[in-house]
Amino acid sequence: MFVILVGPKGSGKSHIGRILEARLGVHFFHVEPLWLAYHRDCKAAARQPIIAEGIARVHPVLARALAQHPHVCVETTGASSEILDALLSLRPRSEIVIARVTAPLELCLQRIATRHQTDQIPLETETVRKVYALSESLSLESDITLNNMQLTEQEIVEPFTRALTAAVIHPRQVVQAWVDAFNRADPDALAAFYAEDAVNHQVAESPVHGRRAIREMFAAGFASATMVCEVENIFEDGEWGILEWRDPLGLRGCGFFRIVGGQIVFQRGYWDKLSFLRAHGLPLPDKT
Repeated sequence: MFVILVGPKGSGKSHIGRILEARLGVHFFHVEPLWLAYHRDCKAAARQPIIAEGIARVHPVLARALAQHPHVCVETTGASSEILDALLSLRPRSEIVIARVTAPLELCLQRIATRHQTDQIPLETETVRKVYALSESLSLESDITLNNMQLTEQEIVEPFTRALTAAVIHPRQVVQAWVDAFNRADPDALAAFYAEDAVNHQVAESPVHGRRAIREMFAAGFASATMVCEVENIFEDGEWGILEWRDPLGLRGCGFFRIVGGQIVFQRGYWDKLSFLRAHGLPLPDKT
């Protein structure tokens, strides 16, 4: 699911995003540093920032995060309809949770004045007030509304837990996203699909236990060979996603993924190891 936090500056959106990441495993994609870098580049080039140009620079990075993680959270003030519309276009509405975050103006100004400014776009107080008015007047259908004056972590987490639990993530979707990450040779993105205590058992090898070890397995594999997964079929049956694949060298195999709550908890893969080693020119096992 794609969680979009919409609210004025200083309403606590980043705080909420970090809590969702720590408590629910939702990847918090902090867009402010990317927009800040874009603004700095514009200043260095002595030209004004253009929203469409900034979107073209920032949103492809966000799209990659959406492909890598089952749940991603991002924040926006909603003051720019262009940015908000671009965010909403990244996923179907059925895969988006919109959360309106509100707080009194004076509290927002107080928070802005006392927070760390390194990764924030600097705005004059009057501009903050204008953005606040635009954000608060925004007409937008929302799934969650948070009046973030002094919410506890539990009060923040509960509505998102309900929203994410109600969302259905099909094993077929997870497997397809897994294939996309595999073909980018991205071990970090692949590891993010697995539960912390997941098991990956490629039957030609010993089972690998835990997300970190699985990540290292993929990193070692990509370092030793250029691997490509071409999908022949993806099926699903309850909690299971089933992948039938081939590669450009003529190798074939299949994988079985048990997926719970959008994460892979168990995987088993079948392929011929000797054929793989020969196809990639890798050393064969010692027959002795």
